[in-house]
This record gives sequence, C-alpha cells and structure tokens, in this order.
Amino acid sequence: MRTENKGPLDGLDAMRLPLLRYCRRLTGCGWDAEDLAQDAILRLLGVFANRPAQEVSFRYACRTAVSAFGA
Repeated sequence: MRTENKGPLDGLDAMRLPLLRYCRRLTGCGWDAEDLAQDAILRLLGVFANRPAQEVSFRYACRTAVSAFGA
C-alpha cells in the first residue's frame, strides 16, 4: 500500500497543466509554451533545492515563467 505524502513537489506537479496553459497564452505557440513551462519548472525546482520549506503558489510560478520568457 502506497501512502500519499503531500510535499511541495506535489503542488508543483498539480500546477503543471495550468502553467502550461498560461505559457501557451503568453507565447502564442504550443512548442514555445512547453519549453517555457519546462524552464519555469526547472527554476522552481532550484527554489526548492535552496529553500525546501518554501511553498510556491501558481502566481509565483506564472511570474517565474514571465521572467524566463523575457530572459
């Protein structure tokens, strides 16, 4: 029997599809949206590596995507 541990990465996994939809609106292209969402998620994983107790909201994930889009 598998127990469900709710950690910060579970929240990140749950926001992946909404983040992808947001990135699609931002870029206007499905391919670019997938690349941007992946880049934003990698940046958010860096936040978790440095501050494991940090909770990331969807709004913060969107701001991270906008920052990655402009970089």
